[in-house]
Amino acid sequence: MDEGIDLSFDDNYRETRDQMKDKYFSTGVDACMFAFAIGLKMNLRIPKPDWIGNPLSWSDMQRVKNNYGGFSELFEYLDLEEDGKTTADLLAEYVTGGLKFIEDNFLYDDGNLSIIQEHMPDLFLDID
Repeated sequence: MDEGIDLSFDDNYRETRDQMKDKYFSTGVDACMFAFAIGLKMNLRIPKPDWIGNPLSWSDMQRVKNNYGGFSELFEYLDLEEDGKTTADLLAEYVTGGLKFIEDNFLYDDGNLSIIQEHMPDLFLDID
């Protein structure tokens, strides 16, 4: 699978990304990775043709790969590869889906992170 280079998201969610960064993270990249995790876990991928705004760059594939690992392998393992889509395209679409969820649920407001538990209760099971 071609990895692509530029990582982006729908700039309609720029303020949402910035609010998450300011509230919980030290960088916009970390906020985007959080959005990616939500988008992937909840299958909230928004295809680029459905984006409201324009692509906004948030990092590049090599930097993210160096810091977080190989996403091509993750998409392959999860059988999420798609003809004509690069790894960067898939990341962008899951990040955008995650940012939409964050915006829809106001996760950047105090006390609202607990909403994640309602949507992903398996992440909060007691481990004995």
